[in-house]
Amino acid sequence: MLKADKEINDYALGHNGFYMRYSDDFILVIPNASPVDFRDHFDNIQGFISAAGNIELKEDKTKFFHFENQKLENCTNVVDEVQSNGKNILEFLGFAFDGEHIRLRDKTISKYYNRAYRKARTIAKNEGLTSKGTRASGAKLYKRYSVKGSVYYRKERQIPVRSSYGERNFLDYIHGAKNVMHDDLVDCITPRHMGKIRQKVVEKK
Repeated sequence: MLKADKEINDYALGHNGFYMRYSDDFILVIPNASPVDFRDHFDNIQGFISAAGNIELKEDKTKFFHFENQKLENCTNVVDEVQSNGKNILEFLGFAFDGEHIRLRDKTISKYYNRAYRKARTIAKNEGLTSKGTRASGAKLYKRYSVKGSVYYRKERQIPVRSSYGERNFLDYIHGAKNVMHDDLVDCITPRHMGKIRQKVVEKK
């Protein structure tokens, strides 16, 4: 994708826009483009990607949005008549933008809680033994899935941290995102996650 990356980035800059790719997920923003322009822009980008060879865009994951006056509108059907427009929510790298606020994707939140609840069930049953014979404790549960196990929480309270990067958990991810997005990020996990995890442990016991 390196050649296509440069071509798409040059194309974006030529329109005072913005391009970013992470692995197989990318976003292209072009200011002052109306939905009638989307088809031409898409054909140009598709040309760069096709020329790179062995790369295919997933139609059901390729979305088009128009953003103006704090209003985000899904216009996918303008470019691809087979697809419906769907929700007016733009998703990228685990986050969702509705035109006014940035939130964690529903899938990101459910994945976090599903994993935490699965460990809670293991602790409550079989005397904390996993199927592999390893022991899952409450301490490990909270270290991995709660703010008290996060690196930033422990550093603030001068609790020793062996490896800052290796010990980070999901709440560190949220904390880092809030440092970048500030008040634009709506955090619906941190204020209530401890109570929900405790409740699940009690239920399973």
